[in-house]
Amino acid sequence: RSIIKLVNEEKLSQLSYLSQGSGSLLDKRHNLPDIFNG
Repeated sequence: RSIIKLVNEEKLSQLSYLSQGSGSLLDKRHNLPDIFNG
């Protein structure tokens, strides 16, 4: 469960970084699988 928590925190930080970048929904959706794939 702690691993899932870390992944969720990583997702939030990744989305925050992406929102500060292009902010494109397509870019966000494209980068989400990268988080799960490690």
